Amino acid sequence: MPAGDPIPGLPPILGLADEIAVAQMAIAEGRGTAMDLATVLTAQVYHLSVRLDEVEKALFALARVAGEAFGEPNVETTYLTTSEVADRLRVSRATVTNWLQDGRLKGVQLPTGTWRIPESAVDDFIRGAA
Repeated sequence: MPAGDPIPGLPPILGLADEIAVAQMAIAEGRGTAMDLATVLTAQVYHLSVRLDEVEKALFALARVAGEAFGEPNVETTYLTTSEVADRLRVSRATVTNWLQDGRLKGVQLPTGTWRIPESAVDDFIRGAA
């Protein structure tokens, strides 16, 4: 796919600048209102949020598959965020991230850079730390 081409299935985000420019020109010429611009932006945000929900579902499906790598085949795995783990262990999020990065705590790093930690990995960590 050449650089600059829209990703198939994604809303035309690159067209957003054109849509904003058209709405701004219409406002300047007295043919439109700020509400027209707000409508354009609202539609784009809605389309983005729908796609982000789909991406998040796909990432969690990937995390479930990764759960098999932790020896949990055919088990619905509960994944926690770094904040949830930090709250449970009464440490900072930075500490949890350090443990993940150095391998003391097992987790899955998503393409967004965020981590998901199987609840069973937290239980194993606690048992190992006790």
